[in-house]
Amino acid sequence: MKNIFILMLLALSSCSNSDENQDNFVLDTMIEFEVRDNQGNDMLDPENSNSYDESQIKLLYLNNGKYVEFYDSSLDHPKNFLIYKHANNYRIRVFINNDINEDKPETIIQWSENEKDTIRVEIARTNRSELIKSIWMNEEYIWDESYKTEPFFILEK
Repeated sequence: MKNIFILMLLALSSCSNSDENQDNFVLDTMIEFEVRDNQGNDMLDPENSNSYDESQIKLLYLNNGKYVEFYDSSLDHPKNFLIYKHANNYRIRVFINNDINEDKPETIIQWSENEKDTIRVEIARTNRSELIKSIWMNEEYIWDESYKTEPFFILEK
């Protein structure tokens, strides 16, 4: 009886954590920007009188041929972006559209009523991950995974 119990313990302890890891999902569909005017002023710094008003910034996702404003009150960042201070400058982290029904999902950052930028991405998908593979900003190809860097950009307005 002792031997069976020991064998059962050995069998249980030899189970790897790979079963647990199979439940993990990697979602890496965010892009970060510093936004500056043509004189180098930080357009996300709330102390800058000409900065963008965070409450007015919107993300619009292309879904089924229509742009829909993103808002989910259950999220920590309901508008799906975050502005934060990094070193001496402010950055915006944008969680882009990753709609599986879109070939190259599009996200519009509407900075103000009259100003916007369009981000289009190619996403590499597996059954356990979604990773940005390529990025276009306003139809200009600006990044791909071969760069071996995080998708961070300085956007001049």
